[in-house]
Amino acid sequence: LVRRLAVVLLLLTLSMMAVTPAAAAPTPCADLSITAMSTDPYEPIQNQPATVHISVHNGGTCASQDFVVQWQSDQFAPAGPSTTVDGIAAGATVDVQLQYAFPNAGNFLTVVNIDTGNAVSETNEVNNLEILPVTVVPATIDLQVTDISFSPSLPVATRVTTVTITVVNNGNTASGPFQVQWTPWLFESPLTKQVDALGAGATTTVTFDYTFWWAATFDGWATVDSGGWVLETDEFNNTLTKSVLVDPPLPDLIVDNFTINPASPVPGQIATATVTITNQGHANAGPFRVQWQPWWLTSPISVQVNGLAENASTNVTFKYVYPFSASFDGT
Repeated sequence: LVRRLAVVLLLLTLSMMAVTPAAAAPTPCADLSITAMSTDPYEPIQNQPATVHISVHNGGTCASQDFVVQWQSDQFAPAGPSTTVDGIAAGATVDVQLQYAFPNAGNFLTVVNIDTGNAVSETNEVNNLEILPVTVVPATIDLQVTDISFSPSLPVATRVTTVTITVVNNGNTASGPFQVQWTPWLFESPLTKQVDALGAGATTTVTFDYTFWWAATFDGWATVDSGGWVLETDEFNNTLTKSVLVDPPLPDLIVDNFTINPASPVPGQIATATVTITNQGHANAGPFRVQWQPWWLTSPISVQVNGLAENASTNVTFKYVYPFSASFDGT
């Protein structure tokens, strides 16, 4: 009897401990795949931020759960940037953007892997990885002086001249601070200014004010990064030489125009000649004479002008009667 009671109790216990069978796993209906990969710029620059574009498509018949997109800069590199994507509807595509700066130049096989945690039950689990070859170009800085200009273009001795130095960065990377130095001529001390930075492909100008103290031709030169602060890909194109002609601070009188009225004078009648005088020099002119000789066998006629300012013009008139009909060469 005791044994029978024990068997009954054991059967009751076992029946109470019976476990409900586990629910069947849902049938996979999503299918994530990588449809496009690219970098911006196409060839990233060493140590400069680049954007990695990854297009992920759900080719399944139902929406996916949230999943992780993981990117690596090379097959054997440590895991790079990653992001979590909210579930994608069936037939939809999302563009994932990741930022990365390649520390080294060279050729790399970048790798992207989606749903790294296997959070999405997919119909195809073998299309979640893609490889994109990427070429990373070296970072370059190349500073160069491209022009030296003067204002005025024809400097005048004893007057201030503004010198403009044009500098370009031919590299693909911004430079740090550097100096621009201009030496007006061989035995003059150089003038120096600092530029804080210059972007890739950018141009800047530096100006200096200087006074040449006498008229002559001066051979000067400008040098960028004269202090050698910037490591450049080409250190031999940093200097440009340019000569400049400096005019004396004197007037320069010229005959600008000559007319005669009437244009075909009549012998025995008064003709009026008008001479235009211009001072194209760099100082006011004092009193001077203007002389006209109607032809070689006659005496010159002279008129005095009391003065002419710099860049000014004046008209001087003469009266003359030609004695006969002919062709006259006057001066």
